[in-house]
Parts: sequence; structure tokens; C-alpha cells
Amino acid sequence: MFEQLDLGEQTAARQEWETLLMSAGLTADPPYSSIYGIFDDGRLVATGARDQNRLKCVAVDPEHRGGPLFSQLLTGIIAHAFDLGITKLYLYSKPEAVASFARAGFHPLAATPEGITFMERGRPSFDEYLEERRLETEGYDKQYGRLKGSVESLVIDGDQITASGFALIRDAAGRAARVHLFVMGGEGATDRLRQRTDQLRGIIYHPAQGYFIPSPVFPAYYLPDERERTKTQATLDALLLRDRIAPALGISGRTVLEDPEDPLQTLYNERLEAFISPALNLTRIAPKP
Repeated sequence: MFEQLDLGEQTAARQEWETLLMSAGLTADPPYSSIYGIFDDGRLVATGARDQNRLKCVAVDPEHRGGPLFSQLLTGIIAHAFDLGITKLYLYSKPEAVASFARAGFHPLAATPEGITFMERGRPSFDEYLEERRLETEGYDKQYGRLKGSVESLVIDGDQITASGFALIRDAAGRAARVHLFVMGGEGATDRLRQRTDQLRGIIYHPAQGYFIPSPVFPAYYLPDERERTKTQATLDALLLRDRIAPALGISGRTVLEDPEDPLQTLYNERLEAFISPALNLTRIAPKP
């Protein structure tokens, strides 16, 4: 039977849950909005978790794989999210699970050469998201005029904007005819950032929604190694930008922050450049002192 799990104080239940994750090659990866499970004769045989609109830690007991449990689990998770008003879900799938998630209605958006796949389910779809961004750009050009020159893109965490982040935005706005600024963060993050940078011209603000996420919340449940996780996120971000977003919006470059004392940030940027070049230029800006 499908049910929500309360693992906060249940030591034995948590151990059983972690054992099931380990059987699927996964590890615990908090935070969670909800954790779900299916039991057979009192034994946990399938589980999955949700962090807001992102699914993670989906596992089925080896003895029950190939049967209906995966479908039952996903159906239950999707229904519970829908009851909460969450109609759009995202996940990162290992290669062997992509087909199973696709049968549950998830659509692939980008995949690394190793087969790790970024997927979504629900509306608005990524194509609809891109059409909204295209119309925003068209409206901006009609109001302010279409300028010739480079078109930069940035991804900024609107909930944790720093002095270096503001400097990054100013640098891009000073170099490019247009800047597409994708804002990560909670409700109102895009509007708050717009208000704080309204003295700059040429910036078109877009909510990142679930398509770009901060590195600390990128899933670690099957990528425990920080370097591998960083390379995977950079690759997926690069492919999404290069193959889908940039062609739709006429973007010619990406501007990033690079702190030489942050090896993971440097690794992310190196991987990003490897996949967007030569289609797009990457500009690296040092942090503001």
C-alpha cells in the first residue's frame, strides 16, 4: 500500500529505508518535502521522495523490479503533489531508469554523454516556457528597440544575491546589447532583483523555474562525489542552454563568476565551456574584492 513515511523519530523505519536506497545504489539526500513508500507484508519494497517540485531517491527492492511497483509509486507521488497544487515536477534520472520515468509521463530535456537525464512532467512544458521567454524578449525589443550586438546570459540566485553577483550583472550589461538574466529563487525573487538593478539597461529578466538550480541542491543521492556532481550539473546546464535556450532567444554568450580559490566553481566553468563552445562564448569574471 502506498503511503507517506514519517522517518523523523522512527530509527528502525529509517534504517529500513536507507537499506532499500543502498540496494538501488542510492544514498539519503535531504532535504525532503515528503517521503513515500509501498509495503508488502510489512516490508518496505519501494520508496521515493520529493523536495518541493523535484523528485529524488526513487528505489524499488531488487526482488520486485520489473513489476507494477514503480508505476504505483510514481502514480502515488504525482497524485499527492497534484493535491498540493504542484502540477510540474522535475527529476534527474540514471540511464537505466529513463524509460521507466518516461512511461510515467516524464519527458527528457537534456542528457549527459554518460546517460544521466534531466526530465520534466506537467505544464507548462519546457517548450511553453521557452515560448513565454521569446514573447518577453519580443515585447522588450518592441518597447526599447532591437539593438545589434552580443546577447549575453546569466544565471543568478535571486534569494542570495551578493556584491559579486551585482558586479557580474553590471559587467554583462556593459558589454552586451542584451542580457537574458535567469533568476533562481523563491516567489518574488525575479521582481526583487529587477527592482535592485533597474538602473541598468538591456536586461530581460526570466524566472529560472526548475531549469537552473543552485549547486548545493543539485541531487547527490546517486552522485556522492562532488566533482562528478559538479561536472554533471555543468553538462546538463550547458546542453540546455546551447541546444534549446540560446537558439530560441538569440543568445551568443554566457557570463559566469570564477573564483580561483573555488576549485568546484572552476571545474563547473571548464565543463560548461567545453560543451557550449564554439556555439557560445563563455566570459569568466573574478569576484568583487
